[in-house]
Amino acid sequence: MAVKKPSFYHTLKKVEINEKRAAEILGVEVADVHDFCKNGAPIAYERLLLIWDKKHVGRHGWNGWLFSQDVLLFKGQRFRPESILRDRDFRNKLERDAFDIIKALKTKA
Repeated sequence: MAVKKPSFYHTLKKVEINEKRAAEILGVEVADVHDFCKNGAPIAYERLLLIWDKKHVGRHGWNGWLFSQDVLLFKGQRFRPESILRDRDFRNKLERDAFDIIKALKTKA
């Protein structure tokens, strides 16, 4: 019969970080995290990892970005969904306008 893994192990996999990074976040040694994965950990450690995961954008290329109070933050700048979408729409309009201008210049030439 397979031995059931402790919930800490599954939490660590859910937040998609390695044992070294978990140790840094929790303020413990890597050996402690390894032990938590094998034998379980205090629930406070699991909750801390889940809170950390909700706040940080833990994907490649997103270093320095985090969420706080439903706002995406980066280097002191605040990004709300509506401003990101507005900027996207503005950029798309500029690209369309530039394309139209280039097309018009080519037809005049």
